[in-house]
Amino acid sequence: MGAIWQRRALAGFMLGVAAFTLPASADGLAEVEIDTLVTSALQEFDTPGMSVAIVEDGKVTFLKGYGSRDLEAKKPVTPKTLFRLASTTKAFTAAALAILVDEGKIGWNDKVTDHLPTFRMKDPWVTDAFTVRDLLTHHSGLWNGAGDMLLWPEPSSFTAAEIVASLATFEPLTSFRSSYAYNNVLYIAAGELVAAVSGVPYADFVERRILKPLGIACYWGPVPAKALKDAAVGYDMVDGKLMPHVRNGIDRNPTASVAAGGGVCNAEGMAKWMVAQLDGTHAPFSEKQRDEMWASQALLPLSKRMQEIDGTAFRAYGLGWRLADVNGVKTVSHTGTLGGWQAYVMLVPSKNLGIALFNNGSHEYARQSVMQGLLKSWLAPDEKRDWVAWYAAEEAKEEAEAKAKQWPEPEVLPLTRPLAIYAGSYVDDVMGDVTVTLQDEQLEIAFARMPALKGTLTPIRDGLFRTVWTDPTAAGRIYVAFPSDAGGQVVALTLDNAAGAPNQADDYASRYFRRRSD
Repeated sequence: MGAIWQRRALAGFMLGVAAFTLPASADGLAEVEIDTLVTSALQEFDTPGMSVAIVEDGKVTFLKGYGSRDLEAKKPVTPKTLFRLASTTKAFTAAALAILVDEGKIGWNDKVTDHLPTFRMKDPWVTDAFTVRDLLTHHSGLWNGAGDMLLWPEPSSFTAAEIVASLATFEPLTSFRSSYAYNNVLYIAAGELVAAVSGVPYADFVERRILKPLGIACYWGPVPAKALKDAAVGYDMVDGKLMPHVRNGIDRNPTASVAAGGGVCNAEGMAKWMVAQLDGTHAPFSEKQRDEMWASQALLPLSKRMQEIDGTAFRAYGLGWRLADVNGVKTVSHTGTLGGWQAYVMLVPSKNLGIALFNNGSHEYARQSVMQGLLKSWLAPDEKRDWVAWYAAEEAKEEAEAKAKQWPEPEVLPLTRPLAIYAGSYVDDVMGDVTVTLQDEQLEIAFARMPALKGTLTPIRDGLFRTVWTDPTAAGRIYVAFPSDAGGQVVALTLDNAAGAPNQADDYASRYFRRRSD
């Protein structure tokens, strides 16, 4: 939780916000109750602004913005304010494939290599068995987030083709289709498949075949200059203060990660998207394919919290959507998380209800508490609980537990070798070049293909250093090790998110940067 002065500043702004609204449904919360819920969540969880859309029975029943889309310019959030969708983009990628299935150009169970011949996994058998459906279901056998190092922190200079090609280098963590592990790169592969089959770039396909027919003024490619006037600024908490997350800002530059999480949209547009999903007869894809996207494909872990607060008995991943029962009712949803941005789209088919939330902060409990409060007003109206207070209490418990479980920092020992021996150029087959330089007795590191990954190296002991990034929002704590040969010559550079911690499976630990010859 942030500083008191920061919350007071946010509160003062939110109280004066004017927004366009439509009457709220009598089955949910009254508008004044929604106002109280949202403003309370924004203040508690250090979030500048939020946009809310609710649709019922094919109609928009609530559409409103809260707080600030730009703290410096003091601009309010409105239903037209553009936010980054992050992983709520994935449902659009699934929909693009569904359109091609409807047209008979692909099948969900077709081999990926039938349509994208360059697709490769490390294991040839897995490559041959990998289907279009598998691209969307997160059970590839890789570790959670495999390949994310090529996408974030933005900006990344890797192309979509290069990112997809990296899959061939990743050693699997589990057997194919045996367990769930979230993956963004496979959605980028899905976008490449859409382009290969349709002959149209993925972003253009989504805009022409999904957004335009539905009248949605949102963007998968470059955002037009005239639309940027409605763009929000994303924020992160840095050293107790809300700071603009400039790297992840909305601009005219498309990202290679667009099929996984690069869509830009607003509450007005997402309301139309939810109506089309729930209606099923006026969408760009058939009702049959809509139902296929909403069908269970891979089981998801079920937490004790979900069982206790929602009575959840099942949880699964569909095609671009998560599925679960809440208070005995099936829900179809997805969240989106990116530095400076949070999104949440929730569909309740049996009630013909859709709720979408977008905010320009980095605290997930802002969206969680608001969605929980709204959803429960339909599914458990007699259950009265202050969800903002509940999530604030959960946050306090989680922080205490995390501190108790935190893997200790490596012991700092005096250096016996000169810093100059580590300076040089290193190269990895996937991440490319990394340069380590010595400036005024300080080692500096820079990744050539990921411009935001640059900073200094703080010594821990001979051969082991901790990164201090120039941009503190670029990445978390990463340790850099310099293995030496028998003669003491530094031969490589390796990375680790938590030096010495057991059972680490992550992108950085999978890379090996060989030292280039001088």
